[in-house]
Amino acid sequence: MPTAPGTPKTPGALSFAPSGSPRSRRLTKPKPTPEQSRSRSRSRSFTGSPRSPVLPFEAEAPITKEALQEAARLEVFDEAGEPVRFGDLFLGRKTIVCFIRHFWCPLCQDYMFSISRGVDPDALRRAGVDLVIISNGSPKMIKSYRELFHCPFPLFTDPSRKLYHVLGMTLRTLEAGPNSEKPDYVQHGSMGGMMMVMKHAMKMPLGNAGDIKQLGGEFCLGPGLRCDYAHRMTTTRSHAPIQTVLDASGVDLNEAQKEHLEATEIRDPSMQMTEEEEAEWTSKRQQALDAMDERKRRRRVLIAQREKQRVLLAAALGGQWSCVETDAAMEFAAKAETRRSIETVASCQKGVAF
Repeated sequence: MPTAPGTPKTPGALSFAPSGSPRSRRLTKPKPTPEQSRSRSRSRSFTGSPRSPVLPFEAEAPITKEALQEAARLEVFDEAGEPVRFGDLFLGRKTIVCFIRHFWCPLCQDYMFSISRGVDPDALRRAGVDLVIISNGSPKMIKSYRELFHCPFPLFTDPSRKLYHVLGMTLRTLEAGPNSEKPDYVQHGSMGGMMMVMKHAMKMPLGNAGDIKQLGGEFCLGPGLRCDYAHRMTTTRSHAPIQTVLDASGVDLNEAQKEHLEATEIRDPSMQMTEEEEAEWTSKRQQALDAMDERKRRRRVLIAQREKQRVLLAAALGGQWSCVETDAAMEFAAKAETRRSIETVASCQKGVAF
């Protein structure tokens, strides 16, 4: 009922346009109060999804207990494709967690070499520290990736990248940064890195290698909801030196191990791809792509044949059966591997159980 002139309006009440006006009986929502606005703003807070509003990026910001608690509930996947709760990796034991970029990244492959060749698993065990590596590609690429770099440490994937975002790795870029800031672990130029990727591609399965713009980082977590070290990449080649991460984690390497780590260089002649190897890789990759195209073509032909048979059968039945019954008859004939023609199937009685 319209409010009488001069009658004060009740806060939050709905008002009507005057009778007879073009907007007659149209409800007008009241403006939200300041408290309601704040409540709505809080409800849109970050949830950890890559589609959620991005938090301000800080390369060295510590992880809050709230963020670490949320991260602990998320899942990563092992090389068998089995989900593993992220919290199970660090809540009971101090753990170094190295997040790399995509599996094809030559810069991260250099970083993997520095870890595999420079970090002594026995020294970590003596210090009571674990080390795990996390990427964001397909789990089916983990096994061959670990074998390529002879990596003795567990490797997992976070295909959704929720964990990356919850831990603050929200900066996305393809920028490598100035050459003056190139870290020591990077041993290849752009051409050498491409050759290395092509060399490794021959030994890895086809699959989703991950988001090429997603950057990684290094953290020392646990035991419990504790973070002793946090570093997030700002360019595609700004991983923290593994020696820095080990020092922050309290892993005490002896002088010989430190010298070996600092002198670790990638001078593997197998990284140089010959013309024959490049041709072989190109041929195998083309064969794999051709096989995928052939499977798609066969699938399309099969679908077209099935649809044609369904139309013919429906026409032979004169519309007596429904589409579901027609499909059931075709499925029955296929399972029985019968050689009866469409006309024979059409002569079946409607009461036959499929």
